[in-house]
Amino acid sequence: MNNEEKIMSILETMQSGMENMQSDMKTMKDDMKTMKDDISNIKTRLTGVELTIENKINKNIQILKDGHQALVEKLWRLPEEIEDIQESVSILKFVQREMAKKINQ
Repeated sequence: MNNEEKIMSILETMQSGMENMQSDMKTMKDDMKTMKDDISNIKTRLTGVELTIENKINKNIQILKDGHQALVEKLWRLPEEIEDIQESVSILKFVQREMAKKINQ
C-alpha cells in the first residue's frame, strides 16, 4: 500500500467516525428536545398545582380555621351557660320545695 492509499484509508476512517459522531449528536439533540418538552409539561402542571393550592386548599384551610375559631368561642362560653342552668335548677328546686310545703300544710 502506497502513501496515497494509506492517506485515503485514514481519511475514509476519519469520515466514517465523523458521520457516526454526527449521528450521535442528532440523537442527543432529539433527546434534549424531548427533555425540554417534558420539562415544559412539568412546569405547566406545577402551575396548575400552585393555582389549586392558592385557590382551593388555602380557601379550605381558612374555612377550617374560621370553623375552629367559632367552636373555641362556644367552648369558652359553656362554663357561663352551665352556671346559669345550675342557678335556674336550684331556684326551681327551691320553689318546688316551698310549694310542696304549702300544699302539705
